Amino acid sequence: MSNGQCVRVAGALAFLGAFVPAVWAHAYVRQLPSAPTAKFTSSKHELRKVILDGNTVTLVDVLTGTDDWSRPDPAHLRTDKARLAPALRGQFQRFYGGVVGWMLVPAGWHLQFVAIGADGNSSYTFVAPQGAVAGWLDYGVTPACVSCLLGSADGLLPGAWEQEVAIGYVHGSKPWRPVPTPSRFDHPNACTALLRYRSGGLTVFSAMLSSTPMDEANRGNTSLAEVYAALPSSKAALAQAIVASLQHNYPACQGAWSLAE
Repeated sequence: MSNGQCVRVAGALAFLGAFVPAVWAHAYVRQLPSAPTAKFTSSKHELRKVILDGNTVTLVDVLTGTDDWSRPDPAHLRTDKARLAPALRGQFQRFYGGVVGWMLVPAGWHLQFVAIGADGNSSYTFVAPQGAVAGWLDYGVTPACVSCLLGSADGLLPGAWEQEVAIGYVHGSKPWRPVPTPSRFDHPNACTALLRYRSGGLTVFSAMLSSTPMDEANRGNTSLAEVYAALPSSKAALAQAIVASLQHNYPACQGAWSLAE
């Protein structure tokens, strides 16, 4: 599989139409996610409100790529490790979905599209009440598909491109360069990429987390989680909280994650 065939969230593939395929303008350039298009507004899913630990949360039931339903069981949910500052607690709602697990979402936003592929690759898209022009949020986890995982990480996580070359997925001379050019692009460790860039008048805060480094020895045990939170600059604290919640729930370089519901 070439980089041109990889989608915006690792492993979503053509089945996950909610996520616009990564646009490769020319060699060695990859387009970072932008607002979801209006046509991706429906998917086969149902929402359930439940009370957990005295708080109302929303469970997302999804018809998966294997034509069966993923229905999270409230009695067996893994613990949400994210903690909110007191000043932000009334500004969020919590969703729980198959494979991805806990998702922190701004209050009033709605789930626009969700899909879980046959191989477990999962993507969830949320938008603001006024539409994606006012804010959008993408969560994705790739628990298997090696080509999807490496393609998504190429140009973002150290070692991903080298593995693609070694396996024969790409034949270029250097990793793909993300565009728009991020105003922040950090690697706190070998398994984490933190990005910030502008898209459609919004600031996108993003984190990509790998359970193990992108090397040959660990590749078979690697899972990838990522989030893209696009909000106005005045709402930066909300976007930063979303990124931090993913980092708490999927600590990078900690071995393969437990994704069981």
